[in-house]
Parts: sequence; structure tokens; C-alpha cells
Amino acid sequence: MTRSDAPRERLYDPGAQPERTALAWQRTALSIVGGSLAAARIAYESIGLVALLDLLVALPLAGFALWVSRSDYMARAGRSRGTSISPGLAGAALVLAIVLLGLVELAALFNQ
Repeated sequence: MTRSDAPRERLYDPGAQPERTALAWQRTALSIVGGSLAAARIAYESIGLVALLDLLVALPLAGFALWVSRSDYMARAGRSRGTSISPGLAGAALVLAIVLLGLVELAALFNQ
């Protein structure tokens, strides 16, 4: 059998793109958690318990983003019917967490 007679391999894997997207959302949500923990630790010395407000909001928002991304991945992979929540809400939740993180750090900066 010659090389031209061999069946062509599929270059596109339909399951790879949703998995990469879900993993990217997971990394982003975990980065928000890590950044919030670090910011709360640093800002606690200058603004006290207000720094923990970031954690109280960022942790549930990151968990929500993880849940939505996992549910969306399972629906795209055909393993479940998924959620009725739009994946855009996960992005909005992470943006809210990032804005809150920035506000806490600004408060710590101006309070010194």
C-alpha cells in the first residue's frame, strides 16, 4: 500500500476544543482564587477585615464559573443536558471578581 492509498487521519477532534475551553476557564477561576488570597493577605495589614470582603465574594464567583464551565463542557461532550445558565454569566462573574480585587488593592494602597 502506498502513502497515497492510506486513509487520511482526521485532523480535527470535535472533543478537543470544548475540553480546552473548559480547562482555560478552570485555570482562570483558580487564578482568581489565588490572586484573591494573595491580595487579602497583603491588604489585611493596611485595611484589616475589609480585605476579606474580596475573598467572600471572589471564592463563590470563581466556584460559579467553574460549575458553569464544567456543565457547559459536559453538555458539549454529550454527557449531560447541561445547564440553562449562559456561559457568558461565568465571564461576568470573573470580571466582577477581578474588579473587586482591584478595588480592594486600591483601598489598601490609599490607606497607607
